[in-house]
Amino acid sequence: QRFVAKKRPGTRRVFCVGGSTTFGRPYWDATSYCGWLRELLPMVDDSSNWEVINAGGVSYASYRVTKVMEELAEYEPDLFVVYSAHNEFLEHRTYAAMIDEPSILIDITSTLYKTRAWSALSRLVGRGEPDTRRILLPAEVDELLNHSIGPTDYHRDPIWKRNVIEHYRLNLSRLVDIARRSGAAIVLITPAANEKDCAPFKSELDAALPVDQQNEFTHWYDLGIQQSSAGQHAEALKAFNAAAQIDDAHAGLQYQIGKSLFDLRQYEDASAAFNRAVNEDICPLRATSEISLAIRTLVQTKALPVVDFEQRLRADCQSRFGHQILGEEYFLDHVHPRIEVHQQLAIWIIEQLAESRLINADTLTAAEIASVADRIQSHIDPRGNGIALRNLAKVLHWSGKFSEAAPRALDALKLLPDDPESIYVLADCLYQTGRTDAAIARYDHLLRTHPLYLRAMLPYAELLVEQKQFQRAKPLLETAIGLHQPDHPRQFRGKYFLGQVHAELGEFEAAIPLLQQVHDAYPEQPATLFYLAQSKSGVGQDDQAIQLYRAALALDPNHAITHQRIGLLLLQGREVEQAIQHFEAALRLDPDNVSLRQNLTIARQLIQ
Repeated sequence: QRFVAKKRPGTRRVFCVGGSTTFGRPYWDATSYCGWLRELLPMVDDSSNWEVINAGGVSYASYRVTKVMEELAEYEPDLFVVYSAHNEFLEHRTYAAMIDEPSILIDITSTLYKTRAWSALSRLVGRGEPDTRRILLPAEVDELLNHSIGPTDYHRDPIWKRNVIEHYRLNLSRLVDIARRSGAAIVLITPAANEKDCAPFKSELDAALPVDQQNEFTHWYDLGIQQSSAGQHAEALKAFNAAAQIDDAHAGLQYQIGKSLFDLRQYEDASAAFNRAVNEDICPLRATSEISLAIRTLVQTKALPVVDFEQRLRADCQSRFGHQILGEEYFLDHVHPRIEVHQQLAIWIIEQLAESRLINADTLTAAEIASVADRIQSHIDPRGNGIALRNLAKVLHWSGKFSEAAPRALDALKLLPDDPESIYVLADCLYQTGRTDAAIARYDHLLRTHPLYLRAMLPYAELLVEQKQFQRAKPLLETAIGLHQPDHPRQFRGKYFLGQVHAELGEFEAAIPLLQQVHDAYPEQPATLFYLAQSKSGVGQDDQAIQLYRAALALDPNHAITHQRIGLLLLQGREVEQAIQHFEAALRLDPDNVSLRQNLTIARQLIQ
């Protein structure tokens, strides 16, 4: 945002700093709490000409906010409003042996870190030995999520996590000191987040667990999911609690326990489980309890004004819904508030400013608030908001948050009817969450309205293949292959599924060249070998088929159907003993398969 460097007489300048909530994501500044403050402050205190400047940065962690404040401190600030809490773990940082500092040392360094005396002292202390205090930070925002498919690169790392918290505490003190040195007041905002309707971004089982315990955990967890989906919440809770006996630090498990307790209206216990889920998240993109505690401790220690956003929302939630667990009623995703929540946050900031005697505020009437809401609403571009919601849905979808992405895609479609990207995201989210028929209906609509929307063709065809709708999948796959560049990975993927479709339809001669091309490019894929073997057998090349089946088993020896198919070919070739071995191996993998038992019985009769 732009502002005059030299403040005009009679002006009071407010800088709002922090991350993407301050910025206004997924929307714009006008609908952020900063935009609401800009409109409301002149109404409650007309003694000054108010300037409210939004200096929020998407993905900015606290150490970047300190850099922003250092610069803004040179421009005659009167007040800093700081909401910086959710991005501390987002960037991949390398800590150079950061030590645990006593709190008094943190206070001293936060005051002195910019002074020449401190710089000289640091050089003297570090002379002749490695500088173990230095924190190595990238020059620009380097979100770890940008370099991975979702949060896959995050892993449990208690030491790194503790260092992030300590660094955050240090930066909070620096923020306060920067404001005070500039002669400005500062108000901190405690973070609030979506607990109830946003699963953890990543969960990990304890790596030290033996395999049998990992399998037992998975059994109970999957059983609980099935029971929960069927509305059997008490039974699901029992299954989840059985899994917790094996590993209770699994973030996803704590979230599911919270969901079950919530559905059983055991709200206090549900709240504790949801809070644990946030704290145990391997990829913590919501402020943990330690982050909130750091703010509350600093506020108490330094007697600072604070807007307790979290507790204010919980009180509102209790009044409206009979519990204090925050969810989609307040947030569009994991942390970004709805527009009306930004409005309420601005009102609470004004109330805190008045209580701290930083402004002489008149009470806002409902009519005044409504008039501001109408004014802000008139500046909103529906299409722009639709694009913002679509982008939010895409980010959630990309990070694997399918349950959270689907509602945002639906919201986007209300403002952008028939938008292909939004329909695609919604269709895939429906498929990923087990609503196959609804997904197929959305894909059908998408390709009727946008028949050459390439991105949807391959995933829709794969879905149809999974549902054994081979004839419907075939033209989609043929089109998708034709639109991709030669040797593009998606073209090979399309050729694999088209080869599978031909094989399933008995079109073996058409299947063989496609599957051979895929096998030549990706020789370690047992599924390709399986369908290539099936096709070779279909055109009478049984010896080659047997070789291909054996190659597939070398890569995946636990595939029962491959054992069965090679057993049948060997039986036809009168290699009965080898056929029996494969039938027996298949039965060990699939003991309830009736046709396998019949094949084995026939083979044994032949050898007697």
